[in-house]
Order: sequence, then C-alpha cells, then structure tokens
Amino acid sequence: MTPPAPCPVMRHCGQYLVITMTNFKQNDGAQRSVFRIYLVLLVLASLAAISFVVAQSSTKYLWRIEVDNAIPDNKLPENVRSAFDDDDDRALNSISIDLNGDGIKEKLIPNEFLRGTGGCPWVVFDTKRKRVVGKIDAMVTFVQKRKQSGYFVLECYWRNGGDSGSVTTYAFNGREYVKLGSLSIQDEQIDKYFDERKSVPIVK
Repeated sequence: MTPPAPCPVMRHCGQYLVITMTNFKQNDGAQRSVFRIYLVLLVLASLAAISFVVAQSSTKYLWRIEVDNAIPDNKLPENVRSAFDDDDDRALNSISIDLNGDGIKEKLIPNEFLRGTGGCPWVVFDTKRKRVVGKIDAMVTFVQKRKQSGYFVLECYWRNGGDSGSVTTYAFNGREYVKLGSLSIQDEQIDKYFDERKSVPIVK
C-alpha cells in the first residue's frame, strides 16, 4: 500500500517546536514555561497525527462487503456453481458492484454452504462476459480505490482461530483476480484494523 501523506498538523507543530526550543536556549529564565508548552504541543501534535492517519486510511477505500448483505439472485447462470469447491445446490445470493468503472456491475457470490466462523469462499462473476473472473476468501472485503489492470484491488479479511486473522490482497491480472499477498494480524491489531475502516460505506 502507498504510505499516507505526512500529517500537516504534525509538520507545523514540529516547526513551532524548533522555534520554541531555539528561544529556550536564548532565555534560561523561561525554562519551565517553555517546557510545559513543549509537552502540550507534543501531545496535541501526536493526537492530531493519529486522527490524520485514521482519516487517510478510511479514504483509501470505496466500499465494504459482507456476506450478510448478499441478496437472493435468480439471474445467475448455473455454471457459476462449477467454480465452487463444494455446493449443496441451495439458492444463490450475490452483491452487485462495479469493479472496473464501466457502468456494468460485477457480482460477488458467496458460497454459503462452506461458510464458517472465519468467513466463506466467494466467486467474482463478470456479468458482461458471463464468466467467473476470480475466487476470494473473506469474512469482510474492502474495495480499495487503487486499480490494477483496470479493476479495483480487493482487500479481504479472514478470521483465523483464536484472536488472530489474516488480510489478503487480490488484484486483477488482465484475466482474473489473483492473490498478491497476505498478512497475519492479532489481538489489538485486529481492533485497530477495523477501527481505521469503520467509516467505509457498506454495499447493500
């Protein structure tokens, strides 16, 4: 991922601190006052930087996708099921979303037969070409603003056993979505991960 832009608040506060500390050296009688100002500015700058990073993180994403928001879809061709590793012929649900900006929505289809506590397998279906263009595993999927080969990158969270999970990134290679890489996160990292993305709108 592209690192967030430098926080302007932290930058300006840092400049002020340099000026303040220069004056500090020139006037020993103001030591206590300057030190208090330094501490207050440092705390305020740190809080502003944290807020800035959280805001930057949430603006990297367009949508949030969850299986509970999938709706019944009787327009899907039966050959979609062939992309599933296993299936019990239940009615299919889907979430419609335009992944390449052409005005025609693709469909993300969960295999709810294999749904577990960690998430479930999904297939990405191209409604224009009438074929599956990817398979992902996710409990929650965040659609990033960045694209690869004309399609938005998908960031998928999967809950592992205990207090651990994994974040896997999928990108389009010109033909289908493929896995780029995966990162394991645990405990407080999971809370922070979702807290930073809490303002991302859910696709319904």
